[in-house]
Amino acid sequence: MTTQNRFNFGEMMETSMQISKNMVSSYSEMWKNYSNTLSSINQQLMDMSNKHLTFWQSQQETLMNINTRFANEFCSGMQQFKDTIQDASEGMERNNMPVFLSYFELVKQVEDLNKKIEDIDQKPTAAKKPAALKEA
Repeated sequence: MTTQNRFNFGEMMETSMQISKNMVSSYSEMWKNYSNTLSSINQQLMDMSNKHLTFWQSQQETLMNINTRFANEFCSGMQQFKDTIQDASEGMERNNMPVFLSYFELVKQVEDLNKKIEDIDQKPTAAKKPAALKEA
């Protein structure tokens, strides 16, 4: 065998020991910084959680304001509706307006009024025939 192809056991052991030493050193360094890393990660999580909580609190306040405004407008509208109905009912009582018990009764009265209007329209036209038509 040639010397180029031979393994140098001493160099291999030295290289292996150097790699092991570097690995242990890195591993040791990692564990030394582990508490600082965890502390940093924990701080970042707390900051993100606080931002998230603040955002949802502002959204909740906005939603409550919108719901409050909606409820107030709804109550105001219902009060106006009540006042309008009350005014209309008082006006009907003063003027003795007819009260319809049902939709069908209202339709029947409208049809009766239409027939009366048609009868009124037909009577004057029958009496006012032109003279030329009477002679023919």
